[in-house]
Amino acid sequence: MALEQARYEATRAHRQYDTVDPDNRLVAGELERRWNGALASVRALEEELEALLRQRPAALGVEERQRLLQMGADLEAAWHHPAATAVTRKRIVRVVLREIVAQVEGDQIHLLLHWQGGDHQPDGEKKPAGSDAVVRRA
Repeated sequence: MALEQARYEATRAHRQYDTVDPDNRLVAGELERRWNGALASVRALEEELEALLRQRPAALGVEERQRLLQMGADLEAAWHHPAATAVTRKRIVRVVLREIVAQVEGDQIHLLLHWQGGDHQPDGEKKPAGSDAVVRRA
């Protein structure tokens, strides 16, 4: 998106430079400076994009893919593992859930879980006794 915007600005600067009266040297010089700056921005963004593409990790092999799928299927074991800390469990939740929508109605909290794979799962809980449940909105 940034590269697209930079290309647009460079093209616009070029058009402005082309339409200026050559006898108006001050304006022409300023427009040429802007055009050169826009071209430099485009060049820098293209180089940055090329560097990112070179750093892209290679595609997973069959064996690596199978190991990852096996680990994903065994999330319950990872969750209940004796060495799993609260930090580990929070990371698991952040990876598998995209969003949790909570709606409070009386003494009930209705949840809608949006999983990363696209599934949605409704859930509901009774508010803890004596609690003033606070709903945070992101």
